[in-house]
Amino acid sequence: MIGMTNHIVTTCRRNLVCWVLALATCILVAPSLYAQQASTLYSEGVIKNTGTLKIRGDAFMTQDSIGGVVRYERNHGVDTQLVAQLTYAYVHFEGASKKMILDPTEPLIADSLFLSTDTNVVFALDPSTYIQANRTVKHEGLINPGQRLGRFVLRGTEKQDVSGKGLIPILELDNMAGALVTSGGGLRVYERLDLQHGLMDNSASDNIQMMQGAWVWRDDSGSIADEPAWINRVHLRYYGDSAMVGGPEMVRNTSAIGHLINDDVAGLTLPHNITVNDSLVLRGHIHTEANDSTGKYALTYAATIDPRFDGVWPEVIGTMIRSTLIDGKTMVMNNYGTSIRFENAQDRGAVVQYSVRSMPKTTPLPLTDITYKVDRFLQLRALDFVGDTIPDSTYTLTFGYAWRNNAIAGMEPASVVETIPQLVGLEDQLVLMRYSGLSYNPYGFSKTPTTGMANPPEAWRYSTASLVRAGGDFAIGLSTGPIWVLNTRVFLEGPLRTYGENFTPEMSTDLAVRGLVPNVPPDIYPYSLDPDRLKDTASVIGDSIVDWVTVEFRKSATASGDPELIETLLLTKDGRMLDPQTMRPRIIEGIPAGFYNIAVRHRNHLAVITEDKVLVDRSNLGYVVDLTTGTGVFGGAAAQKLIGTANGRRWFGLVAGEVQAGDDISRTDYNLVWDARNLEGYLITDTDLNGIVTTRDINVSWNNRGRNSVAPR
Repeated sequence: MIGMTNHIVTTCRRNLVCWVLALATCILVAPSLYAQQASTLYSEGVIKNTGTLKIRGDAFMTQDSIGGVVRYERNHGVDTQLVAQLTYAYVHFEGASKKMILDPTEPLIADSLFLSTDTNVVFALDPSTYIQANRTVKHEGLINPGQRLGRFVLRGTEKQDVSGKGLIPILELDNMAGALVTSGGGLRVYERLDLQHGLMDNSASDNIQMMQGAWVWRDDSGSIADEPAWINRVHLRYYGDSAMVGGPEMVRNTSAIGHLINDDVAGLTLPHNITVNDSLVLRGHIHTEANDSTGKYALTYAATIDPRFDGVWPEVIGTMIRSTLIDGKTMVMNNYGTSIRFENAQDRGAVVQYSVRSMPKTTPLPLTDITYKVDRFLQLRALDFVGDTIPDSTYTLTFGYAWRNNAIAGMEPASVVETIPQLVGLEDQLVLMRYSGLSYNPYGFSKTPTTGMANPPEAWRYSTASLVRAGGDFAIGLSTGPIWVLNTRVFLEGPLRTYGENFTPEMSTDLAVRGLVPNVPPDIYPYSLDPDRLKDTASVIGDSIVDWVTVEFRKSATASGDPELIETLLLTKDGRMLDPQTMRPRIIEGIPAGFYNIAVRHRNHLAVITEDKVLVDRSNLGYVVDLTTGTGVFGGAAAQKLIGTANGRRWFGLVAGEVQAGDDISRTDYNLVWDARNLEGYLITDTDLNGIVTTRDINVSWNNRGRNSVAPR
C-alpha cells in the first residue's frame, strides 16, 4: 500500500479516469482506495470504483455516480467531513465527524444501500436538499438533530428494506412498491412521516417511532400497515385529490391525536372512532360513516378552540362530539353553521359531552313523515362522561343549524342543494323540528334563517333554536303544509270473486289487466265532483289496481253540501287507496287540521261515511280508516254488504249495483244494466268490474235493490 501525508489534496483531473494508477495524486490500494484526513478528494474526472473507497477527509466529485462501496470514515468529533453529493451504489457512514451534505442543488442518492453505523454518526443536511435511498436503508445515525428540517426519501422501484433506530426529521415514502420495516425497525421521525406513494409495511415489533409532536402526512396513494409508535401526541394531515379512508395512523388512543388537517378536497372517511385533542382544520369533508355495512363512527373533538372549515363546503358528515364544553360560548360543531351553546352550568346540568349527527343530502327519517323538510337529517344527543345519554328536560341549550340552499356557480353541481322544490321561496319560514314518534313538529324557538354564514353567503342558510331540551331525530322544515297521511282500507262487493267461510277477501283486477282503467279519472260521478280531478293522472296502472274511487273530508256525517276536500285515488286489490302519482298513501294538505267525517264513493257502489270524526293532524299520522269491519260506519253494518268471514272476523264491503249516480239501488239501476248486457269496456253498468256486462251484473243490481246510501251529498 502506498501511504499519503496529511496535507495532500487527492485529485482526479477532468476527462481523466482515476482507476488503479500509482500517481502522486491518486493512490492505488488493493482492494481499497484511501484518502486520509486532512486531505481532500477532489475529482473533476471519473473515479471507477469496484472495491471499497474509504474517505477520511472532505470529498468533492463532479461525476454523476460511482460504483462499489464508498465509506466516509472521518472520526474526529470536533471536525466535519464534506460529503460529495452524487449517486452511490453503496454508501457507508461512520465516525464522529459531522457529515456535511450542504449543496442545495442536488441530492445524495444511495442506489443499493444507505448505511450509518451508530448514533455517533451525525449529518448536517441542508434543508434545500435531501438524501434518497432506492433500496436498503440501515440508519442508526442522526440527521440534523435538534432541527425539524432535513428530508430522507425512500424512492425505489421495488419494495425497500428499512431498519435502524436513527433520527430523521422528515421521512418520505415515494415508492409505489412500498417499504418494509425490519430488524426491530425504530427509525425515529422528528418532524413528519410523509406517505406519498406506497405502503409503509410496519408492525408492532418493527415500527416507525414518531417523536413528540411529529406528523403523519398521507397522500391518497400512500398508507401505513400498522399503528406507528408515538410519544405523547401524533398529528395527522391528509392531502390529495382522490377520496381516501383513514388507516392505522389514526391512533385509537383517545389522547394520542393532537392536530388533524384534511386537505384532501375529495374527502376523508374514518375507519373507526377517533379523538382529536388540539385542533381540527377541514378543506375537504370528513365522513364518519361510509355506509351501513362498514359501521357508523364518531369524531370526538376535545379542544376548546373551534374547528376551522376553509372554503364553503367542508364539514364533518356524520357524528361529531364536543367533549370539552364551555358555558356561555357558542361551540362550532359539524360545520360553521352548526353549533351548541349552554349559557351556564345550571343549563348544562349533567351534560359533559354533546353529539351531533349531521347528514347532508339525506331525507330525515322516517320516510313516512309528511312534513316538508330540507334534505338534511340531524340527530342530537346530550352525553355524560362515559358517553351515556342524559335524560331529556334536564338541560337547556341553543342549537345552531344550517343547510345548503344554493350551489356555487361553476364549482358545484346543483345536486348539493338541500332545499327541496316545495320549499323554494319559503326558506325564511323554516324552523327546527323534532320527531315525536308520529311526525316532525316545530321544536324550541327558531329565529328567521339568515344567509350570513359563509362566502358566498347565499350558499348556506343558517339559524338557531333556543330552549332545546331533548335529543332525538331532528329536521329543518315548514311548520305549515301537509297535515296527515290518508291510510284507508275499503272493499267493493262487485269485484270480489270468492264467497264463503275462511277466506281473506281480495278483489279482482280484471279491468287493469285488460287495460281498461283510464290513466285519468273519467268525467263521470263521483270523479266529476273533484275539481282537481285532472291533476290526478296516474303514471302507470299496475296489475294490482281495481279502479278509481273518491274520498271526501266532511264536517258532518249527515249534513249535505260541498265537502272540505275531495281526493281521487286508485284502489288496490287488497283494499288500499293510493296516490296515483306516488303509488303511496295520499299526503293530505289544503285543509286545516281538525276532525272530519270521511266518505268513500265509487261509480257503481253505494257510498259510505264514517260515523265518528277522524282527527286529521300530524299527531294522528298512524291512524287507519278501516271500512272493512262493519263498525265505525254511519248506519252501521246495514250500510255495507257482508262479504265473508275469516280468521275469526267478518269482512264488509260497499254495496254494488248503483249505476244511475243516485243514492239508492232501484228498478232503474236494474233496467240500465239489462239494457247494456253483452257490452264490453269501462262501463258504469259493469258492476262486477270484469270488463263485460253479463247476467251476473244484472243479478247483483237486482239482489241489492232497495238498499240506500247514508252518505250525504
